[in-house]
Amino acid sequence: MAQDFKHLATALQTLDEATRLKLVELPRIIDEWLAPHGGLVGRRVLDFGCGFGEMAAGIAIGFDPAVVVGIDIGRGPIKGIERLEAWLGPGRLPSNLRLEQVTPGALGSVDPIDVVVSWSAVEHVAREALEKILRDLHARLAPDGVMMIQISPLYFSPAGAHLWPCDYGPWEHLQKSSAEVVADIAACAALNERQRKAVTEMFLELNRLTAPELIDLVQKAGFRVIRRHIERTDLTPPARLTDAYALDALTTEQVVLLLKKQG
Repeated sequence: MAQDFKHLATALQTLDEATRLKLVELPRIIDEWLAPHGGLVGRRVLDFGCGFGEMAAGIAIGFDPAVVVGIDIGRGPIKGIERLEAWLGPGRLPSNLRLEQVTPGALGSVDPIDVVVSWSAVEHVAREALEKILRDLHARLAPDGVMMIQISPLYFSPAGAHLWPCDYGPWEHLQKSSAEVVADIAACAALNERQRKAVTEMFLELNRLTAPELIDLVQKAGFRVIRRHIERTDLTPPARLTDAYALDALTTEQVVLLLKKQG
């Protein structure tokens, strides 16, 4: 590791748990997974679906890559620069970090790419678009490049609707129509009007990928799975759902894949 976060200890104490996870813990997990395959030091890294860029910043601060480019189609990267500067101090963003707002399907300015990381992002991409993006990533990836993709929670798992602010119960979204879920979001007291609109759009745009479908997509794009991690819930789904959906889909909460370019 190029440096740890000791010099930022005071600032870290002010962060909420979610931000600390993205800034510190997830980059450490990614580094552990990539260590046998070239690691992060000196690599050109793309963070696909970076949101506000906390994870990209954590990689840039702690693991000495040549460059980390975080991309997102929303305004997250723009707001993320402001948030990171408020935390680190004006003008103190890592010199090897770039956050870019892109149009759908674009892959940012880093080319070629040594490492792609995507954490809880690809479930928000339409399937047809995702197929092309995976092919484009394969083309942009260096010959020895690797890609790490994580999805959690998967759509058919207990919290797969991503509706934590609305206090949804396990698999509740699968026991209601989409119209009923949208109505519940509209009535959610924990959200303001702007948030209700954003959460509604997010829910309706979820691509509902299962873990086997994701594996099939990356393999068709030319990647080889070299490591995988699957997490399943201990909860038991209602009988009415096991009659309608595969038990494996209902109980698989997280999938993490490490992929190598081939072909």
